[in-house]
Amino acid sequence: MKRPKMVLAVIGLVAAWPFVASAQTEVFNCGPHLLTYEVTSSENTPGTGVRCIQYHPDRAELFVWYGEGKWGERAYHHVEIAFRGGADVGITGRAGDITGNDEDFNNNVTGLVFEATQGNWPSPNIISVTGTWKERWELRPDGVNYTPLHRLRNCGANFVKYTVTSIPGVAGTGIRCVLRVAPANRSGLVHEGIPIFTRAWFGSGDWEGKRYSHLGRVTITRFLRDNLAGMG
Repeated sequence: MKRPKMVLAVIGLVAAWPFVASAQTEVFNCGPHLLTYEVTSSENTPGTGVRCIQYHPDRAELFVWYGEGKWGERAYHHVEIAFRGGADVGITGRAGDITGNDEDFNNNVTGLVFEATQGNWPSPNIISVTGTWKERWELRPDGVNYTPLHRLRNCGANFVKYTVTSIPGVAGTGIRCVLRVAPANRSGLVHEGIPIFTRAWFGSGDWEGKRYSHLGRVTITRFLRDNLAGMG
C-alpha cells in the first residue's frame, strides 16, 4: 500500500553546527548559531551531557534543542521543544528520545517546566528544568569538556524519519528526525494530530564531503489523506 504523503513548510532558521570536538581537549561546542549548555542532574544522578538551544524570541515555541549524554553509563539522544505558557505557567515543553543507535532510553515525555534562574533570555546563564525531568543547564560559550556520542543512523518511534539526498551533481545524504505529536497507533499507522502545528527536527549527514548536524523547526500544514503522516 502506498504511504500517504505529508506536506511540510519549513519556518524560521535552521541552525547548523559542526559538533566541534578535539581528541586532545575533548571540547564540545554547538557552534555560533546555537547556545551551548552543560547539563547536570539536580537529583545527584551521575552523568554528563550537552544541550544545543535554538532560541526564537518572536514565536510561541520559545526554543528547540538537541541533547545528548550519559546518565551513569546509559546513553541518550533527544530532541525537544518548549513553549511560552501563561503568567502562572511559565515555559513548558515536551521531549522525545532518539533510539536505534545504541541508546539506553526511549521516553516521550511532557510536563517539562523551564525557568531561567540566573540571567535572562536570550541567553540565561543557568536554566532549571523541573516537572518530569530534574536538570540544571549552565551556559558554556567556550564549550563543554565532553566527548560526543556516535553519529545518528536512526530516529526511533518518537520521530518521523526522513532520508535526504542532494540535487543531481552535488554529493550529499543524511537523515531528518521530526518529533511526533503525542503519537498513538491507528490502523497500524501513526496519527500525528491535526495541523497546523510546529515540531522540532534534528538532521545529520554528509554534504559535499563534509559532516554536518543541524537543528530546526518545521510547520506541519496538512496531510493528504485522513490526517495520517507518511514519508514525503
